[in-house]
Amino acid sequence: EPSSFLRQRFTTELAWDITDRLSWSGEYEWEGWDREHRQGDRSVENKVGTFISYKPTKGLQTKLNYRYADRTPQDYDPGVLENQSLRMYDQSKRLRHDLDFQWQWVVRPGLGLSGTFGYMSDDYDQNFFGLVKYIERYGSVDFIYNPRENTTLYANYAREHYNSTLQSIAKTAVPFDLRNRWNREDRNVYDSFGAGLTTYLAGNKWYLDVQYAFGFGSDRMTTANLSAPSPSNVLNALASPFPDAKSRYHELNLDTSYQVSDNVALGVRYIYEPYRLDDWQWNNLGPYGVDFLAPENDGRRYLILDSRYTSHNAHVVGVYVRFGR
Repeated sequence: EPSSFLRQRFTTELAWDITDRLSWSGEYEWEGWDREHRQGDRSVENKVGTFISYKPTKGLQTKLNYRYADRTPQDYDPGVLENQSLRMYDQSKRLRHDLDFQWQWVVRPGLGLSGTFGYMSDDYDQNFFGLVKYIERYGSVDFIYNPRENTTLYANYAREHYNSTLQSIAKTAVPFDLRNRWNREDRNVYDSFGAGLTTYLAGNKWYLDVQYAFGFGSDRMTTANLSAPSPSNVLNALASPFPDAKSRYHELNLDTSYQVSDNVALGVRYIYEPYRLDDWQWNNLGPYGVDFLAPENDGRRYLILDSRYTSHNAHVVGVYVRFGR
């Protein structure tokens, strides 16, 4: 049956400017869920946070944020179709730690640096099957430079790291045999780099914007049995290794325009985007066999879902007219 929910939130905050350079704020939030036709009818989450802003010098600003959250379901009924020890991650017991640090430094007029670092972890009840651990780490550095009033150079680098742990059990044995358990660890790392130039030439009539971005990611999944599976369920309960999945992404963006009059500018934009994906889940998966359909079913009009999961080269060209200045 269609599911529905009632979500209620209450938040209170206290802020204190300790000095001109140091400030602090604290926050408390209560959140309640009442669900219909879901496993967890009701859950309550309490969240507390603390935030510190510090400016040691005129050009340097820092901010530290931390939040802690405790979500507890008051009722949970897995039903009769799933293992009684299975828990949906969006309704189960969860403890969350969320920390991020931000900084911004104006080295001198026209030259600036900034960055961020973050860490978040979700801990679920390890006595149940499903997602039991999720960790997210990320960091980035940004650079901006204005050698002159109408020219900007910028660059950035970011790294994202995700880890998750999933506890599973084979469903082929009834009742479920605890020997047929395994864990899956998923490790995903993504690095991205970008750089660009924006400037005006020919007496500020010619506008030029050049951007380049590059990203590469890797996904590694490892599995391990907690004990030797039962001999009759080896096919479904034996942990198997997975190949790594890798992706490469490039984007070149060129945008230029010329001010032909005080109120009219003509421009051209070009984007080139090569993408490469090596993923065992999709490498040998072909689209729906439209060539084998009956003659009365014209497969050319079908929209095949998930067709985007493949390598590609994309070219986008645009011409525009801009009015006003």
